[in-house]
Amino acid sequence: STYIDGQVCEAALERLTEFKTADRPFFLAVGFRKPHLPFCAPRRYWQLYERADISPPAHQTHPTNAPELATRSWRELEGYTDIPTDGKLTSAKIQQLRHGYYACVSYIDAQIGRILKHLSELNLADNTLIVVWGDHGFHLGEQRLWTKANNYELSTRVPLIVALPKKTAGTADSNRSGNPTFCSKLVELVDLYPTLAETCGLPLPRGLEGTSFYPLLKNPEQAWKPAAFSQHPRDTTSNRHKG
Repeated sequence: STYIDGQVCEAALERLTEFKTADRPFFLAVGFRKPHLPFCAPRRYWQLYERADISPPAHQTHPTNAPELATRSWRELEGYTDIPTDGKLTSAKIQQLRHGYYACVSYIDAQIGRILKHLSELNLADNTLIVVWGDHGFHLGEQRLWTKANNYELSTRVPLIVALPKKTAGTADSNRSGNPTFCSKLVELVDLYPTLAETCGLPLPRGLEGTSFYPLLKNPEQAWKPAAFSQHPRDTTSNRHKG
């Protein structure tokens, strides 16, 4: 708990205990920083991996004929003093960064595990809708790209895991049994709010941009939207605050 994410986890555990005592419906959002830069995590999570065993990035060159706007997108990483500004990282630095990312992911996995364990100890797990997701993907040297500020798949694809309450009727979901159902359909982060509302039986407000993917939780194989959209960069100097 020296790091902020451990402190966030501790606060979440305390709040869940309070919710159990109150014995009424609750909503809890828990935001973890890692594996965002900088790649700092307790030593034990670094020690889970041998750096020499971590594979190098696949496809270590920019896509053929890709424009500069599509590839020079990792100035966030260049803000650190040990990162060269010409984009030429040594093999040792690349492995160190990939090692750090792995350590941070494992650190957050552990915090999520603590929360899920506490839910079970409080006998809340079977009656709680749980969603785990990230707000963006991440490049770790693939296509000679780093971080997230681009429209390639590794940046736009995010983790998304949904565990329904046991009493949710009419679903094919088996998350609670230990045999998760996988769905290959395209969904977007704007779909989360209407999905949560529909799953919980709450009215949907007007004007939402997203589409509830609750039907996919009942039938992951049904026909669904043909595309998902991402935009970067976005002009922040014009049309600011319009609408």
